[in-house]
Amino acid sequence: MSWTCPRCQQPVFFGPPHMKTFTGETSLCPGCGEPVYFAEKVMSLGRNWHRPCLRCQRCHKTLTAGSHAEHDGVPYCHVPCYGYLFGPKGVNIGDVGCYIYDPVKIKFK
Repeated sequence: MSWTCPRCQQPVFFGPPHMKTFTGETSLCPGCGEPVYFAEKVMSLGRNWHRPCLRCQRCHKTLTAGSHAEHDGVPYCHVPCYGYLFGPKGVNIGDVGCYIYDPVKIKFK
């Protein structure tokens, strides 16, 4: 809804700057900032997302609600991104060297 100011002739818009659901809660997608409607919402990390916007912060793989990790409110896939970034450093992951195992030859008599 808009109205034109008689003094300056500029349009004046009425209404909230954000979308509200029928329960009165704000429903903006944290991924893109656009309104999330009931039929397209995916609930994760306590917020409503568009399905394509719920992605791993590192590899951008699309995630499913409830089956991903989070760090500081940001979604990550469990394997490999969360483990690589925030898991223990050591054997075969992280910044510490990896072990190389040589095959052992077993002699049978």
